[in-house]
Amino acid sequence: MKKVVLTVSLFVLCLSLSALAQSQCEADGSLAANCGWESLPDFAGWTRSGDATFTTIEGGPVAHSGARGLQTGPGTALGCFEQNVPTDAGALYDLSFWLRNQDAPNQFQVSWNGAVIYDQTNMPTFPYTSSAALPVGDTSVFIGLAASDDTTTNLKFCFFNPPDYFHLDDVDVLAE
Repeated sequence: MKKVVLTVSLFVLCLSLSALAQSQCEADGSLAANCGWESLPDFAGWTRSGDATFTTIEGGPVAHSGARGLQTGPGTALGCFEQNVPTDAGALYDLSFWLRNQDAPNQFQVSWNGAVIYDQTNMPTFPYTSSAALPVGDTSVFIGLAASDDTTTNLKFCFFNPPDYFHLDDVDVLAE
């Protein structure tokens, strides 16, 4: 009888831990696939290009929420992740994410529908920060509401950080 109780208890514990591992963006209903880097294989839903060195999916402090997050620090050129997000032509979407930076020199870039909407170099070291509160040196950059002109819209993140890493998590794309 003790074996059955122990087995059932371990099963319930595993189910509880799985529920805790859900990322914030999954709970929000983000249209971005694998928005919290929780899906396996690691880069499911994302296409990689450019310098793919020093890029992994990790747990612990790399995750903003859920169990995992993206750790990326390409050292020779920009390394990028992109996907086509399902959208409605003419609709507005709220784009947000959480980013953490460790050290400079670096570059971080976000593109929506082929247009660069955020591009910063030599960002200071900062803990996980909402995209709404990221350091902005160029006031022409834009994160937030973005329009779509088709049934899918390309979302792309690019990174360069030779001395250390950026951490990205909770990519939210929500219809307004």
